[in-house]
Amino acid sequence: MFNKFIKKFCCLVLVFFAPIVSAQSLEIEVRETLGKYSDFPKQGVDFFDISPVLQDPILFSRIIDNYAERYGNRNVDVIMGLDARGFIFGSALAYRLKLPFMMARKPGKLPGSTVSADFTKEYGKDSLSIQQGTIKPGDRVLIVDDLIATGGTATAAKELIVAAGGVPVELCSLVELKSVLAANKSFDLPIYSLLQD
Repeated sequence: MFNKFIKKFCCLVLVFFAPIVSAQSLEIEVRETLGKYSDFPKQGVDFFDISPVLQDPILFSRIIDNYAERYGNRNVDVIMGLDARGFIFGSALAYRLKLPFMMARKPGKLPGSTVSADFTKEYGKDSLSIQQGTIKPGDRVLIVDDLIATGGTATAAKELIVAAGGVPVELCSLVELKSVLAANKSFDLPIYSLLQD
């Protein structure tokens, strides 16, 4: 009787803690795999290179599995990938969750009628555009990118979603530069990131 109780208790503990352990081991693996280059693309900027992550199909699959587990029951209607590396993670997640995928692109990259929002990023100013009609009023939109630094790109994406009548759910990012983002006092989008630096 006591042995059965212990077995059940151990199973419950494993069910509860396995996702936490899994997320922690995934974070460690991502940290160890990412490339990091100082003073690129300009002096004073640290560049996180996702190429080694993409070259590891098992790790990439685990990342997408982690995202799918988080957003599978969050009533997301559309996944928005941010130009350009957000397309990689966003489209893979959209495929996995069987959801529409849309691109938020740099100026002049999308045909047809578009709407734009300007923003400031870590090393300059830029603009983000989406095609009109890709977000319907009431759509719950998940924003996906590889890295968040100043939050400028994500804020522009949020503005575009709200202007179209959509609801921004969260920003899903592989890497979050907490010290850089902390300087942006106006950033108010929930973030899910696997790695904080």
